[in-house]
Amino acid sequence: MSVPTWQIAFRHHAIMNPSSADKVVQLGARIRLDPQTTVLDLCSGTGGPAVLLARHYGCRVTLVELHEPLLEHARRRAEEAGVAHLLTLIH
Repeated sequence: MSVPTWQIAFRHHAIMNPSSADKVVQLGARIRLDPQTTVLDLCSGTGGPAVLLARHYGCRVTLVELHEPLLEHARRRAEEAGVAHLLTLIH
């Protein structure tokens, strides 16, 4: 059985970029995110920053991702965090 490369690369990471949850939240504060804001997250991966921003600021986030399995992971993550209603996922 072959394991898709994305599963190997992403299995131990919550945020898929050279950042941290604190830095993502700090960025949201700097650009003054609020519930009236919509964020566009291109190449969103498993949705770590998107879910974090939606949960912390109540903003809407549109995620665009080429790989459907990553979007499915993002969808589950958003549901578990209670912010699925704030996210729009585009494949």
